[in-house]
Amino acid sequence: MLKENITVLRKILYAVETGGQVYGNQRYNAFIGAGANTPNEKAITIGAGQWYAGEAKRLLQKIQRANPALFKKMDTQGLESDLLKKNWSTYAISPSSAKAKCIISIISSDLGIKCQDELMEEQIAEYSESIAEKYGTMPDDAMMECINIIHQGGASALQRILSKAKKPYTSETIYAALCTDPADPRQNQVGDYTTRQKKVIEMIRKYAKKETTTVVKTKLQKFTELGDYYANNGGNKPYLEKRTNAYLDDFHKNAGYNNYTKFARDVNSWGQPGCQGQPWCAEYQFWKLAKVLGITKALQIMGGGFYNCVSITNWAKKNGTWHSTPKDGALVIFRDGSHIGSVRSYSNTYIYTNEGNTSSAAGVIANGGSCRNKRYLRSDPVIDGYIWITWEDEKTSTETWKATGTATSTVDDLYIRETPNGYVLGQINKGNRVEINGEKSGMWTKIKVAGIGIGWVATKYLQIDGVKNTTTTISKKQDKTQRLYTGQVTASSLNVRTWAGAEYPNIKKYPTLNKGNKVDVMNFTQKSKDGASWYYIKIAGKYFGFVSAKYIKKV
Repeated sequence: MLKENITVLRKILYAVETGGQVYGNQRYNAFIGAGANTPNEKAITIGAGQWYAGEAKRLLQKIQRANPALFKKMDTQGLESDLLKKNWSTYAISPSSAKAKCIISIISSDLGIKCQDELMEEQIAEYSESIAEKYGTMPDDAMMECINIIHQGGASALQRILSKAKKPYTSETIYAALCTDPADPRQNQVGDYTTRQKKVIEMIRKYAKKETTTVVKTKLQKFTELGDYYANNGGNKPYLEKRTNAYLDDFHKNAGYNNYTKFARDVNSWGQPGCQGQPWCAEYQFWKLAKVLGITKALQIMGGGFYNCVSITNWAKKNGTWHSTPKDGALVIFRDGSHIGSVRSYSNTYIYTNEGNTSSAAGVIANGGSCRNKRYLRSDPVIDGYIWITWEDEKTSTETWKATGTATSTVDDLYIRETPNGYVLGQINKGNRVEINGEKSGMWTKIKVAGIGIGWVATKYLQIDGVKNTTTTISKKQDKTQRLYTGQVTASSLNVRTWAGAEYPNIKKYPTLNKGNKVDVMNFTQKSKDGASWYYIKIAGKYFGFVSAKYIKKV
C-alpha cells in the first residue's frame, strides 16, 4: 500500500472506532471496561484504535519500550509489573479504578499518541502483507476494505466476504458483498454494522489516493487478463467451442463439440496451422501469447508444433525453459502431454490456471469445450512440468541498469515484484544472488535477476554481499523478526500453536514437529496462562508459530 493510504486508513479506522465516524476525529484516551461491548469480552479495550486484551498489552509495551524512563515516571500504579505478570486476555479492571486512570493518562500523553499512530500503521502494513500473500495483490482501495473487515471481524470474516465478492477485487465489489450480510440470518456479522460500513466506503472513496502505477499494465498482466476474459473470471459464461464455422466470436451461440473456435480461425489468418475442428487447448495458449507478445515470440516459446503438447514439451526441454516449479505466466503441461494451460498465480499449495478446451469439472479435462480458470494441487501427479516465459515490462525492459553490487536471498520463495508490494514477476530461493543498484523504497530494495528482469524485493530477506551481517547483534527488547539461534526439538511430537498456550489451535502449515527437527528460535518469548515460556519459532524459513520452550534445546 502507498504510505499515504496507510495513514488514510489509520484515520478511517480511528473514525469508526472512537471518532464518531468523522474522518480525522479520534479518542486517544478511550478506555472500555470488560464486557461493555459484548458479554464475550473478558478484558479491557483502549486507545483510538480500540486495542483489546493482548493488543492493549502490546500498545502499552510499545510505549514503555519507546521511553522506559518516561513510562516509569507516568506509571504510578504498577502497570509495568502487570505487563510482565498478568494475563491480559482476562485483564479486567474498572474504568473508574486508579489503574484505569493511569492507563488513560499514559496512552493520551504525547508519547502515547505517537505510539498509537505507529502501532496502527504497523498493523495495517502487517495486515496488507498477509492479505496479499493469501489473496494476491489488489488495488489499495480494495486492500483498505479488506483491512477494515479483518480489523473488525478477523481473518474468517474476511475469507467469508471475499468468497462472495466479485473479482477482480475493488473496494466497491467488496462493499457490495458486505451489504449482503444484513439479509443473512447469522447474527453479528461485519456487514450487519451498516452505518459503519457505509461510512468506511465513503471515506475510502473520498480520501484514498489512487496508485499511479496501476495505469500501465505489464505484458504478463495483459496475458492473464486476456485469459480471464475468455474464462469470465471463472464464472458461468465462458467461451464455448462451436458446432460449425458460425458465430465464432460469440461466447455462447452455436455451442457444440466439433472444436470450431475463433482462436483457430485467427491463427490460420496469421499463416499458422490453426487446426480448425481439432482439439484446441494448445492453439488457445498460442493465440494468447501471439496477441500479447507477437507471433515471433510466441513461436520461440512454443515452437512450430505448438498445436501438439508433446511437441511443445520437447521444444521447451531443448531450449532450457522446462522447469519442475511454477512461475506466474508459465505454461503448464498435464498428463504425459495430453493437455496444456497457463499459470495465473500459485501458492505453496496450489496452482491456479487458465485453460482452453476444458470444463469446470475438477482435474484435467481435455477436449472439454470451453475456456476456464481452474485449480490444482502443486503436488498433483497429473502435472508434467512448466514452461517458463520471460515477461518483460515495457517500462523495465528499456530501463538503464547500473549495478552497484550484489546481494543474496536469505529465504526460499522470495517474490520479485514489479513495484514495491506490487505484481509478482517471479521468485528466487535461498542462496540465489541478484544485482542491486542502491535504490530503495521504504522496506523494499530494487534488484535485477537473470531470467526475470528488474523488480523489487523485501529488504529484510536480502544480505548485501561483502557487508557484515549485523543481525547477530540481538536487541534487548522483544523483536519477532530477529533470529536468536537454531533450536532442536527434544519431544517425540511437538505441537506448533498459533499463540503461547496449549488452548490455542495448531498452525495449519506445520501443525507438529518431530524429535530432532531444527527450527529458528526468534527473539519473541511469551508466557502462557500457567506462566510457562513459549518460543516463537520459524520453520523451514517461512512458517511461524509457538512451541513450549521446555522441548527446545539450543544447538
